[in-house]
Amino acid sequence: LSQKYLEDGGLPELMPETSAFFRDGLVSMRAYANSEWTLPSKASIHTGIYSTEHQMLHPKLPAEIQPGHKVLAEYLREAGYYTAWFCSNWRTTPTMGYLRGIDRFLHRNLTGGSDCKDIVMEAIEHLAAFRDKNLYVAISLMDLHHVADEIEEHLLAEVETAFEYREKRDKKGDTSVQTWYNEAKVVKYGHEIKRLDHFLGVLYDYVKKHYADDEMLVILHSDHGQTYLEDKNVIYHESRLKIPFMIRGRGVAPQQPEEWIESVDILPSILHLCGLEVPRDIDGRVPACLGGEAERDSVLTQILHPDQTYKAVIKDATHDFVFETEEAVLHDLTVNLAAYKTRLINRDTGL
Repeated sequence: LSQKYLEDGGLPELMPETSAFFRDGLVSMRAYANSEWTLPSKASIHTGIYSTEHQMLHPKLPAEIQPGHKVLAEYLREAGYYTAWFCSNWRTTPTMGYLRGIDRFLHRNLTGGSDCKDIVMEAIEHLAAFRDKNLYVAISLMDLHHVADEIEEHLLAEVETAFEYREKRDKKGDTSVQTWYNEAKVVKYGHEIKRLDHFLGVLYDYVKKHYADDEMLVILHSDHGQTYLEDKNVIYHESRLKIPFMIRGRGVAPQQPEEWIESVDILPSILHLCGLEVPRDIDGRVPACLGGEAERDSVLTQILHPDQTYKAVIKDATHDFVFETEEAVLHDLTVNLAAYKTRLINRDTGL
């Protein structure tokens, strides 16, 4: 889910249920993913550390979070929460280390009957079944991946899509990350977002009915946006890297902060708002808007992928600084930094 797309199209228009629910909470205007695709980005979110440290990077080799890197669910279970995760993401499977700290893990690939309506209803049934416990419930919704992967649309999105955009345009790249701009995909993406919001509204209604704001924390975030949303030949543009980060509940004042936030900050934010100690040996920090000590003055995204050049992008209020190696990353993820190029881009002019 791309935050830039939501801003351009208007959150109330694209996701009216989400907009209404988080109106009483925090909606970040400057949250960015530390990695450009799911495997490293999700690992950073769940550990609070950068991908160059956790090394969940290789798309073709077995990946598992290292034992020394604690994941979010472990902190919460140790604090007495009954933990659950309902997931259709093939990059966050139990075998990758995400089972650690989870009492109840339901994992089905998105092609195996787990779209958003299935995941939402599993979450609601879990909340009802264990209503007397302190609960941590995570859900992963993969429906928006359908557009890039050219999987047929869901019914609600399909009937809203004009006929000229329904046909497949054979514009899928080597991976979903490398799927470039296509008008039909942009149109379908918008309709899939509206469908997703429809089912999220059912979950929001259940939560509001059964919990007061001081009894809950509800967090919505994504691990990255989409490359095909902008007609640019790079994968580090705003529509790919800028992500939603919304929180409603105990200790969260209604606000739309312009503070720079990285995806590694999600874990410490949750721990802090739950009254738990935030570890000092992670890269994430609690944003000042949530009670942290200081604001970031910039955000960092690293793109470290075999057979592609290594790229690091630093964004601040004025510029995007882009560092890129001349040589591609090797199969073993070795990076040769001897030859490189840099760009300094003004955020207002794009030059």
